Amino acid sequence: MALSAYSPGEQSTSSSPDSQTELRLINRLVENYKILEQRRDQLYERRQSGKPRGRSLNFKEVNRSCMDECVLRAHWIAGTFPIFKSFSFNEKKIMFANFFAGNTILYLGKMCCLYGRTDRIIFSNTGNYLDMQNIQNFYREEDDENPSKEATRLFAPSFELYRRNILEPMVKLRFDETEFAVLSALTLWESGRLHRK
Repeated sequence: MALSAYSPGEQSTSSSPDSQTELRLINRLVENYKILEQRRDQLYERRQSGKPRGRSLNFKEVNRSCMDECVLRAHWIAGTFPIFKSFSFNEKKIMFANFFAGNTILYLGKMCCLYGRTDRIIFSNTGNYLDMQNIQNFYREEDDENPSKEATRLFAPSFELYRRNILEPMVKLRFDETEFAVLSALTLWESGRLHRK
């Protein structure tokens, strides 16, 4: 990918102030994202305590993970972009709401790139995953062996579209950490999404 040119050690000899600023920002993006990943792994390790590792997650478990992700990603944004702290509460709320869904789509694609597969989306170092091949397991209750057939019928086509149109192309392009961090930042600062009153 073209953004790999910004990786440390691969940078061109240009030393203009703009290119130095860009490099510092990209390095900060990547370093702060590594911190986020360490915190994510620690959090999921604590939550995993006493449960089997490497298991298929259901919708309630993924929803709990999304709540955790909101906090983790908010810290990443605040640590990476100091200007974000100066915005009003409503501006932050709007920006974060617009950012989170797109960033989650990218994050799941990144995890597919990391493991080189689209049949399972592995969420963290616990090995827990979303089973894209058996989506009916996603809609089961934790203690219920019978998944919701109606939910599966309604949502399975969306999962297949997501796998085919986002996950597979990202794996094919082999996004790296730097590219993912830059794309994450772009989903936050997408122009035209913050409407001030």
